[in-house]
Amino acid sequence: MPSRIVSPFGTVSLFSGEHDNLIEKVFGQASEMGQKPEDTVLAVDIFEHDRGFVVRTDLPGVKRSDIHLSYADNVLTINAESRPESMEEDGQWLRRERRAGHFVRSIQIGSALNADGITAGLKDGVLELRIPKQESVERRTIAIDRE
Repeated sequence: MPSRIVSPFGTVSLFSGEHDNLIEKVFGQASEMGQKPEDTVLAVDIFEHDRGFVVRTDLPGVKRSDIHLSYADNVLTINAESRPESMEEDGQWLRRERRAGHFVRSIQIGSALNADGITAGLKDGVLELRIPKQESVERRTIAIDRE
């Protein structure tokens, strides 16, 4: 049932549930750089602090060997693949809701990063990347020697 907002200008009905994200339902998930139509976009959390960034994404059931990370041209790309479980020969699936397939996310974070210092860890199905910022170059005054 729609929610209603009553104001001096009239009544507005707000629909939820079936009408949320209608564009994504018709065209698929939001387009990401380097994403193919069969890819699923990973949801990420990005945290910034003085020393750098922390990026986290959930990858339950994905093996470490099926995760590929790259950083080029200020873009961090996470590629992962989850393989479907095989079924026992004498049974049949009654319900199969867990998705298997290719997951990808490309994130443009910035240019002031120390790409050589990026570290990654996988614990309890959560991939965490730590991306340090470059040490800042202090501003200095430059004297003019010649005329």
